[in-house]
Amino acid sequence: MRIRPALPSDAATIADLATQLGYPSRPEETEARLRDVLSRADSTVLVAEDEDGTVIGYGHVFGAHRVDADPFAEIGALVVDERQRSQGIGAALVVAMEEWAAGRGYGALRVRSNVIRDRAHAFYERLGFGRVKVQQVFARAIQKGTFLEKAGELIGSVEGPGDLSTNKDHFKDYGSRAFKEAYRRRPPPGDESPG
Repeated sequence: MRIRPALPSDAATIADLATQLGYPSRPEETEARLRDVLSRADSTVLVAEDEDGTVIGYGHVFGAHRVDADPFAEIGALVVDERQRSQGIGAALVVAMEEWAAGRGYGALRVRSNVIRDRAHAFYERLGFGRVKVQQVFARAIQKGTFLEKAGELIGSVEGPGDLSTNKDHFKDYGSRAFKEAYRRRPPPGDESPG
């Protein structure tokens, strides 16, 4: 087995592997995403090849920078072909991702794993990872428009120092305080009547 950096030509196999894990992926989408990830200095994708040069697994690792924590590296994906599991391939990819992270000065490697993946949890614990927390993941599509327009849609009209959708100077001067105040004053759900 050999581990090497992924190439755009690996996209079809990576798409197949992601699909095996339950994330349906098309080769053309995967290639575009792979090119994007590989273009970033603080992210990489590594693949494991068998002795014939067939890609049998991949791992994505990236640097995570937070205001409330020291920088760390995070495993964004780790998949081994279902016919090749339990042979040390995943562990080898984790070691390679950890080496990548250490080479960039990160002091910790994290991974998020779906709560239904008990086998993956046991795998990470065998490799010395400790459980940190259980959480829910929320997502929403990015809305187009200005921040003030979106804030107005989210919290409605505001009485008092100014309406967020029209009083831009007030919002600029008070930043998030104005948003919090407007949110606090929003009508209760179901009571949308103006007065």
